[in-house]
Amino acid sequence: MIKSLGRVLVAAAGTPVAATSNFTAGTPETVRVPTQSIMFQALPANAGVVYIGLKGFTKSGVGLTGELAILPKPVSASTGPFTSASFSIPLAPAGLNANDLYVDADTNGDGVLVTVVTQ
Repeated sequence: MIKSLGRVLVAAAGTPVAATSNFTAGTPETVRVPTQSIMFQALPANAGVVYIGLKGFTKSGVGLTGELAILPKPVSASTGPFTSASFSIPLAPAGLNANDLYVDADTNGDGVLVTVVTQ
């Protein structure tokens, strides 16, 4: 089943937000959100770079430890391109935990559209 988790916005740049922040109100970070694959797509209105990483990552960390992807801002808000990053484990159904992934940005209010594939 394909499910949109909607827009995940970073209210304060430098403070990562859970990719599942829109999944279910009150879903604690300790609850496993099993997914087959997950996609992050830059939003048209982004003014800066958006980062995807594992829980606890810092976008300015030495060696980019915990970072998985860096999405540049779109060249044009109306025509893009709208870059994306996807992660999957094809041979392990529900092998990913979407609650392990976070979004951060260089600019307050920037974010991504999050889509997951579940069983």
